[in-house]
Amino acid sequence: MSNVLKCKMCGGDLDVTVSDIATCQYCGSKQILPKLTSEKKSNLYDRADHYRSQNDFDKAAAIYEQALLEDDSDAEIYWDIVLCKYGVEYVEDPATHKRIPTVNRTQFKSIIDDENYRHALKYASADQKAVIEESAKAIDEIQKGILDISRREQPYDVFICYKETDDSGRRTEDSVIAQDIYKELVKEGYKVFFARISLEDKIGSAYEPYIFAALNSAKVMVAIGSRREYFNAVWVKNEWSRYIGMISSGERKTLIPVYKNMDPYDLPDEFSYLQGQDMGKIGAMQDLIHGIEKLIKPDVVSLNASNNAVDTYAQKKRIQLFLDNKDYKNANNYADKLLDMIPEDGEAHLLKFCAEVGIKNISELSEAKKSFDNVVSYQNVIRFSSSSTKEELETYLRRVKDLEAKRQKKTVRAIVASAIVVGIIAVAAYMIPNVIAPQIRLKSEYSEAEKQLANGEYEKAYDSFDALGNYKDSSDKKLEVRYQQVEELIVSKKYDEASNMLDVFETNAKTNGHIAELREKILESKYNDALALYQNGDNTKAKAIFETISDYKDAETYICECDYMDICNAFENGRYTSVVNSIIGRNLYGYKDCAEILEKAASMNGHSSYSWTSRVRQNVKYFGEKDFHITAFENNDEDNINPANKIDYNYYHYYHIKVDGGEKGEKHSITYYVSIGNDIYSNTVSVEKGDYVDCTCYTEIPLVTSSYAIVIDEDGTVLDSFSKKYRR
Repeated sequence: MSNVLKCKMCGGDLDVTVSDIATCQYCGSKQILPKLTSEKKSNLYDRADHYRSQNDFDKAAAIYEQALLEDDSDAEIYWDIVLCKYGVEYVEDPATHKRIPTVNRTQFKSIIDDENYRHALKYASADQKAVIEESAKAIDEIQKGILDISRREQPYDVFICYKETDDSGRRTEDSVIAQDIYKELVKEGYKVFFARISLEDKIGSAYEPYIFAALNSAKVMVAIGSRREYFNAVWVKNEWSRYIGMISSGERKTLIPVYKNMDPYDLPDEFSYLQGQDMGKIGAMQDLIHGIEKLIKPDVVSLNASNNAVDTYAQKKRIQLFLDNKDYKNANNYADKLLDMIPEDGEAHLLKFCAEVGIKNISELSEAKKSFDNVVSYQNVIRFSSSSTKEELETYLRRVKDLEAKRQKKTVRAIVASAIVVGIIAVAAYMIPNVIAPQIRLKSEYSEAEKQLANGEYEKAYDSFDALGNYKDSSDKKLEVRYQQVEELIVSKKYDEASNMLDVFETNAKTNGHIAELREKILESKYNDALALYQNGDNTKAKAIFETISDYKDAETYICECDYMDICNAFENGRYTSVVNSIIGRNLYGYKDCAEILEKAASMNGHSSYSWTSRVRQNVKYFGEKDFHITAFENNDEDNINPANKIDYNYYHYYHIKVDGGEKGEKHSITYYVSIGNDIYSNTVSVEKGDYVDCTCYTEIPLVTSSYAIVIDEDGTVLDSFSKKYRR
């Protein structure tokens, strides 16, 4: 049988005969094909595909679900349901003319973790699986980008949902009503998302990140319509249906339908349980504002869930990583922190349940040996999770209960049979006080130590495991206690304490790898802190941190860059002396355009007659071999002051230059420059190995904040430099 199917990328026809994969002859896209085993299923698939191509994702998903009732092992149907859930639309890339996915219904949950995605992979052939995984990876990367942008958006109090233009491109009455409501709410102090204004500076950008962030942060949605078809317009419905989905999942949000010139019975069926507002009535605007004020107060909502809501995606991913690595204790701790932020989130409760039971995901419960309904978090999962998750858990639980009942019967029979043997009684009489009781005590103490560790009572936990000696893995647990302490210190940015704790670790084959990993985390965390300060323009603090990790990654480059930014800032603000002193004192002659800046600053400061700046710029050997050594000190001893200068100068600076390089008898022409305060001293002398050159610079004031000296060879090479800060 030959079926003509539509390409889900461009809508072109696919002529398929046998294969379960087709390549579109128009856009060249690869895609998997459904198993159309009956006429009914074929019709359902065609209808669903039509709605999905029109971006009516809710209708399409509902019909795909019907198709699964005909055959629940069709990989393509499961994949199409995933595309609807994430609102995936394929558009043409103008550069490559290839069809690429866009995401119009962003979720916090990664597509890789979606249940229907896992079903699609389960029933797909090897070729189909490769196509699905490649597409899912691309969609997941797009969604991560959307979440990253939305995380930086400011939270909103109210989201206005409406249709902006009609089919002919003219502005609708709904848009006018929406703008009136927007003005009134803003006047009352609310932060309102109104696409006409909120997205006006986003022209040419994808709107989804900003719509997604606003939907998640807003506590109230006002859905406006003057016609039934406007309420059901694809993108309008896309917004209010997602919002209703958030409410259904337990989020504390409120949707208010607002209508005009229409019967309330013509509102979408999904609004049947909601209290609407007729804008055709007198005083409707005041009633609407008053109703919103009862739900949420202006200026009290700046901490509403936007930033936290977006951040929960990253936290959930981190918890899942802990579960994947079988680090159930950290997974449990982080799940508790996440639930402090979103106490009624079903997925967060499910992650905590997995951590407590010790599984990566609930599919592992299919192999469970004992019941898990006595776990505290299980009841919360049942209470807050989706119906599909509840059904899956209850199925696993019934299977485990049946297995336990069978095991219990076997146990009873074994006990009755064992009781017949008289000798067992005597053995038991000895074992209970001498073997079993001590083991029970040790087990209890071990369990208590684990609780202390889980609760962050590290010192108590360490002492408890230490007292247990060689019981089970108590020795390893002691190390785990210290590792977790260091981890928390790093998270709290107490890096010195963390390093000190690592210094007292006993180094051996068992600990070396973990210690090295934790030291790397300290360096990485300090690096990221410094980088954040640098990016925020706080160069002083950033440099201070970079200097503590100067050998790590490109920290040395950032140190130079921080100095460079300070120098540029000083130049722009006319502090030319500071520029000269900084470049000389910080050894930045060869960095970027510092030599040019130095020349300009010297010229601006009235020292254009000195040619040394251009010579340095022309031929600087940065960090080159040093043949000269400079020492310097300040002296106030009047006996050492030239009498001729006693009247005008009370202080002087003495620089002592020793020539270490070259050969005896080989003359070198060198020039030294000294900057003190606003004055620059210079001299050119001829020297050979073993010579000493003295330079005395006088000053009228007793406090000179800084002093710089530089020695330059005759070819312009910087031979050595010196900088010193003086105090009274």
